[in-house]
Amino acid sequence: MTSPADFQRARSPEQRDQRREEILAAAAHCLREMPFTEIRLRELGQRAGLATSAVVRYFGTREGVFLELLEREWAHWIKELPAELPSGDAPGNADNADSVGRALARSLASRPLLCELFSVLAGVLEHNIPLERARAFKRGGMRRSEEFAALVRDRLPGLDAPASLLLASTVITSVAGLWPFTSPSDTVCAAIASDPELTCAAVDFEERMREMLTAFIRGLQHP
Repeated sequence: MTSPADFQRARSPEQRDQRREEILAAAAHCLREMPFTEIRLRELGQRAGLATSAVVRYFGTREGVFLELLEREWAHWIKELPAELPSGDAPGNADNADSVGRALARSLASRPLLCELFSVLAGVLEHNIPLERARAFKRGGMRRSEEFAALVRDRLPGLDAPASLLLASTVITSVAGLWPFTSPSDTVCAAIASDPELTCAAVDFEERMREMLTAFIRGLQHP
């Protein structure tokens, strides 16, 4: 692949694809280092070795950059998830809510970038984007949710299509709601660390997600 220094302006389709990849890589790098609220287009451009105007030309807005990054991370997760879920024909599989809930929680916890992006999806990423981009994102999200639903139906006997789609939606909203509480501010961390009575306020993402998803799956299996 050509390095950023090898051409000043992307002219071929391959060079334009490379520019997009550089910007998305910069976005992922930034998100691993700082809160989303502190990331600006200028920062993304500097990390990618590009002018802010170049980032705008490819993605339109900051939200557009991270929305595409979310789409990629989400798609990768769905692709890799089958190997991380328990087998659908495992012995005693008639009521394996705990094993599926545990596997989903572990899988999500190993993908902090995806969790961070889900946590800012509804409040930030779905704003400041064109109508057609919003429609395309929603349609893509529906397809990924249907893929997820098919995967869990194979692992959870008796779960029908509407219930499995509800689980797909609940996973995303649960991550979005829980994730911010697992990375509190420095002040809150200090308060919890200095007061034994606040120990229960510390949230372990994987364990809490396992509890939430297991309970929800059991409710779907035994309404």
